[in-house]
Amino acid sequence: MDEGAETAKPAAAFSGTPSHYNRIFEFYAESNGDDLDLVGLVAYALYKRQKRDWILRHQNETGARPTDSEMAAVIGNYLTEDMRTTLRERAQDFLSEYGEAFAEAAEPEIVEEALNSEMVRKAEACQRSAEETHARILSEVSRNGGWWRQIWASLVSAFVWTFILIVILVGAKLFGIDPLDGWFALNGQTEQH
Repeated sequence: MDEGAETAKPAAAFSGTPSHYNRIFEFYAESNGDDLDLVGLVAYALYKRQKRDWILRHQNETGARPTDSEMAAVIGNYLTEDMRTTLRERAQDFLSEYGEAFAEAAEPEIVEEALNSEMVRKAEACQRSAEETHARILSEVSRNGGWWRQIWASLVSAFVWTFILIVILVGAKLFGIDPLDGWFALNGQTEQH
């Protein structure tokens, strides 16, 4: 049975409506301007499902469709504040459970996306850091005269260091100090040469 066939007797408190129209939808779904009252819409759907179930049960039990007065009585039961509160609370519970289930199902994807975007940010930061380090090295090398100048400076310093070590070893030998004896003494070994 459609809404248009329902009687207006239970909805008499709502004035200014045609006699063939009841205001059950407006009773359950609050008008908030352009905002959608999702809880009210689900409460109204619960009402419609229960009304349909009652009609089918009535037809199975009696073999006939409900009369207008029977429909008016059923609709009247749904126009009480207690029934409105009950159906809106059930709708709120349903939406909460649905939201939690949806969030749980989406959590792995959300976590993966967050980790991927975090890894991308870290990789981009590492790449920027490497590029900055490379640029600083090139700048430092250029400021100090280029690669060949650095190579020659390294070779000269190696020769100078080698010369200093030779002077120290020759000086130690001239004063009767054998560096190998000192080495073996430090390691606790007896003289093997």
